[in-house]
Amino acid sequence: MWTFPPRALGAKESGLAVLALFAEPDARGPRRTLHTLRYEAESLKGGKTRRADSLVEEGTVPPDRLDRIVDGMVRRLGGGMETPEVREVGGDPARWSRLLADLGGQA
Repeated sequence: MWTFPPRALGAKESGLAVLALFAEPDARGPRRTLHTLRYEAESLKGGKTRRADSLVEEGTVPPDRLDRIVDGMVRRLGGGMETPEVREVGGDPARWSRLLADLGGQA
C-alpha cells in the first residue's frame, strides 16, 4: 500500500492511496491487482464538509513492475505529489488490521 500525504489547495484537500492486492497467479507467475483510492474534501460554510471518494481497479500486473506502474499512475493523476509512505502487509490479516488502525480506520 502506498499512501500519499494529503494535498491542500485553499478550502479543498485531496488524498491518494494505491493498493496492490494478491491476484490469482497465471502462467507467467504471481500477480497483483492495483486499485487507487482517492478522496476530495472541501470545507463549506457553516463548518460542514463535502467529501467524494473513489475506488478504481487499475489492472493486474507482475509484482516486479509495481513501483514503476505506481509512478506512472501518479503522473497520470496529476503528479506533483510527495513521496508516498509504503506499507507491506503480505496478505496477513493481523497486519492489515494494524495498518487500518494506524491510519485511523476500523480494525
